[in-house]
Amino acid sequence: MSDKIWHFKRDKSLKSFLQIGAGVIRYIFPHKVYSLLPVEKNYLYAQDFIPNCDHDIRVFVIGNRAVTKKRMVRDGDFRASGSGKMSWDIGEEGKKCVEVAFEVSQKLQTQSLAFDFVKDSDGYKIVEISYAASPRGFPESPGYWTRDLEWIETSLRVEYFIIEDLINSLSKKS
Repeated sequence: MSDKIWHFKRDKSLKSFLQIGAGVIRYIFPHKVYSLLPVEKNYLYAQDFIPNCDHDIRVFVIGNRAVTKKRMVRDGDFRASGSGKMSWDIGEEGKKCVEVAFEVSQKLQTQSLAFDFVKDSDGYKIVEISYAASPRGFPESPGYWTRDLEWIETSLRVEYFIIEDLINSLSKKS
């Protein structure tokens, strides 16, 4: 809820206000699927804190393409995820993140992986890998990177990349 309130304070829009209401309703009337999930307990995820980090770089590799964005940390926080503050320009340094993401994806032989990179004194490090990313996270991406680190400027929908790759792999099998 605090994230929804933060977004409302930042955007001051009807949409962000309605999101608060939707969150309250979901809290009072949770979806049935949540009762089916196991209660997680007795573990802790920990990572080194990286001070003065003002952004992360999200790289979503889908086959031979990668979409990217730089997510800024909101004021008074250390998290970039969910801040709603972002830029499509990852800069020259960010290209190394794309290269590493392609290498890891190839070694793991995956169709899609999402990486979060954070910069410390030694350069960018992977702090999180997910098997997928929400297409909503890349709604207006101005293009994508190829494995050769060539930038292709085009309008796109990341979910279409997954479908294209699936169709191509099925075509090769027949």
